[in-house]
Amino acid sequence: MRCAYELGKRLAAIPEDLFEKYEAMIKTFPRPPLPPLDANELIAAMRFDKKVLSGTLAFVVPTAAGFSIIKSDALLNEVRKAIEAG
Repeated sequence: MRCAYELGKRLAAIPEDLFEKYEAMIKTFPRPPLPPLDANELIAAMRFDKKVLSGTLAFVVPTAAGFSIIKSDALLNEVRKAIEAG
């Protein structure tokens, strides 16, 4: 969820006036303990996800409270940054 939010911000899918609300909401969720993640390895694993369409990664990103869109034009560099920030 954190990565989806970060990607939504980077792709300008989330209006700036909602940044603070999203960040406050995300901070209320407990962060599960995770091993260190390599962004490139995670992106490689995503290629096997059910949302891959014709070899293109698709991401569900929030746009407003209760609404999301599917983005398949995200640059891998932006995805990498979102993973690292999330």
